[in-house]
Formats: sequence, C-alpha cells, structure tokens
Amino acid sequence: MNDIAPIATRHRNGNLHVDLRGLFDPALADRLIQRIADEYNGRGNIFIHTDGLTTVHPEARDAFGSLLRHCRLPVEKLYLTGQLGFTVGPDRVKVITSRRKEKTCCGRCRDCKCHEKPTHPVAPVQSSTPSAFHP
Repeated sequence: MNDIAPIATRHRNGNLHVDLRGLFDPALADRLIQRIADEYNGRGNIFIHTDGLTTVHPEARDAFGSLLRHCRLPVEKLYLTGQLGFTVGPDRVKVITSRRKEKTCCGRCRDCKCHEKPTHPVAPVQSSTPSAFHP
C-alpha cells in the first residue's frame, strides 16, 4: 500500500507549490485542479513540480488543459517544473527545467584532483661556455 499522497501543497514566499507523485491520469488532473482552486489565494505564482511522477497517462494532458480552462485559473501564473512538465502541461503553460551544471574548480579547494595537473618537465640547462675542468 502506498502511504504517500499523490498531491502535496505548500506556500512559500507568497507562491503555491504543488508536488505530484505517482501516476498522472485524468482523475489526478481533476484532483490537482480542485486542490489548486482551493489553495490558491490569487497572489503569487503556482509551481507544479513533476519530478515525483512515474507515469503520465496519454489522456491526462488534454484533461488537465480542459479543466484548467474550465476553472479559469491564471495560466500566466502557472509554471510546471521538471522534464515531465512538457508531457503534462497543456499549451501556453510555462515549463522550467534545470540542467545539472558540470562541476568546475574554483581554484581554492584543498586536495582537489584538478590541482594534480600534469607538470611539464623542465629541460636541463645547458651551458654555452665550455667547461674549464677536464680530467
């Protein structure tokens, strides 16, 4: 039995954040719209986080879009986050994805592998004057 609720909401910095988990199907889309309508106070943005979704039902996107239009929620303040936001979100909804940045060295770290760069051996200095000592 799954004890994790498929929809979790929280308010932060005047915005409504909604976390989705599990299967996104038309029934969950309906519950999502009802939950947003109940919790959104008309101020701030609405962020729907899709990273917790496992599967998106093929009809869920159309159901979500039609329910969104029917309830007249502000589409201009709605943001989907995560790669599945493109699959879940109807047209005209903004999607925010983040790319993992490749770690680069700041030059101040101790014991960093980037400090182990190959050193170029210095060629021995050769004197241009002949040596005065001959055995």
